[in-house]
Amino acid sequence: MKIVRSKFLCTGSFRCWPKVVCDASITIKKCSVKVLITMTSGLIGELFDEVEAAGEYDEGIYSGSGIVICAGGSIMLANAYVLVRVLRDIHQTALPIEIWHLGPAEMPAFLTNIFARMGCKTVDALSVGSSKVSEFVDGWQLKALALKHSSFEEVILLDADQVPLGNPAAILDWREYAETGAVFWPDIVHIAAENPVWQLLGLTPVQVQSWESGQLCINKKLHWRAVNLVLAINERAETFYQLVYGDKDTFLLAWQLTKSSFSLVPHPPFQGQKYLVQRDFSGKPLFQHRTNCKWSLTEANEDLDGFELFAECQVFLDELAQMWNGVVFHAPPQSVEAQLLERELIEQRRFTATHDDLRSFEVELLPGNQIGKGRSFELTNWYIGQQDDEPVLVLKGWSEIRAPLSRRATGKWLFKGDDRGKIEFCLDPLREGGGPPDSMEGPIDIVTDLIGVAGKQLSELNTSLELLARTNPAIIRQIETAAAFHEKIDAVLAGNLASLAAKLRSAEEKPAKSVRHLIMGDKNLYVRP
Repeated sequence: MKIVRSKFLCTGSFRCWPKVVCDASITIKKCSVKVLITMTSGLIGELFDEVEAAGEYDEGIYSGSGIVICAGGSIMLANAYVLVRVLRDIHQTALPIEIWHLGPAEMPAFLTNIFARMGCKTVDALSVGSSKVSEFVDGWQLKALALKHSSFEEVILLDADQVPLGNPAAILDWREYAETGAVFWPDIVHIAAENPVWQLLGLTPVQVQSWESGQLCINKKLHWRAVNLVLAINERAETFYQLVYGDKDTFLLAWQLTKSSFSLVPHPPFQGQKYLVQRDFSGKPLFQHRTNCKWSLTEANEDLDGFELFAECQVFLDELAQMWNGVVFHAPPQSVEAQLLERELIEQRRFTATHDDLRSFEVELLPGNQIGKGRSFELTNWYIGQQDDEPVLVLKGWSEIRAPLSRRATGKWLFKGDDRGKIEFCLDPLREGGGPPDSMEGPIDIVTDLIGVAGKQLSELNTSLELLARTNPAIIRQIETAAAFHEKIDAVLAGNLASLAAKLRSAEEKPAKSVRHLIMGDKNLYVRP
């Protein structure tokens, strides 16, 4: 098998870049953005400085093989869930899986538990690796970060909207992968010779097959420099994403700049209706990439012509919809008493809801502040709050929060609309209840336990709490509650906890901002062969 190598010539070595200056002005017609590039050796030197700063590959940090999926928010998490079910249930994929996301705002705590039961580890990128991740402006940047910082030495990186037709673990045994340590797949377009990205990086302009990064397999030990260069390029998305479409061709550019070996599948993808079918080296279909037709929990999914495993994927979505309404919801800070009461309601689970018009229906209060049966536009989430020093049951809809319900001695939860005692809404526990569900969360108020152990060692305490918050965003609420409790007891400790909680909340509330540009139709950037 012939190893595919770079067709491009660099204008200088990695350590001694020539002082070339080139001015190019192009207009990206799709979004009417004018890009003015003044290329010097500065940018290239900056990129490779970061590669050198990353140091040598550390075998003590990375080991084994695994699958990495980047997903966050309601749409992509639903897609990731389907992908994991396809891998585990249909193809019996035994490889460990990491699911990366950008902050607690993208990942409900209870979904972390669901993924864990399927052998997946969820990783918050805001707490791992590069300090620059907090400046990410596009979710595509996450893929390069997850590739580098995943715990695996050999990484199969899959987009969340993939539906494989076979076990991806087989790629690790391919001869082409063994010979080069990297396998990539072609896209349906070519990078144009006129694309200014070539001058920007000191590469000879040439029209070349573009790469599609919905799937790739890389041995990080063999390609450590290229992996770090991919990340350095993606950290400058506001420059490069105006010239190449997202992260996909940043791999091509990094591999050419480092002159790294790779194997490129020689077969172009089949183009289905709103999806691509990527093949293996023999030409057999292997990946179905739903590029323009993501799975949805709330809308009808298209059964596209020629798409395989649709029925099975729809079953997985239906099962997820029984557990999750698609809203990434985090309840506000709670007292320990409120958390205990939530557990009590989860164990009861089943209630009869009655409006003032005597219309009744069943409501299920599920873990993760989810509503099962009875879910509607007006009822999506629930939690225990506090009003006038008393616990109240708060029911939330898509657009607003309902008036809180107060608990009565009978166990009923009521909302009275006026002083005459007229009941507008009532939740009455069903006698048989529902029993404790499988997904009950772990110990409550672990923050208090850690405070007791840490004593005055605040830096160690903060490190431990940040680690906990990575896996369970509900910890942030406990930190806030502990800060309020210690306000009059230990002002220093309270201030430290409040600052830590504010830092974690800031990361939680900072979703990635898209800078995606519709550039595929600009002939100065991409051409269709």
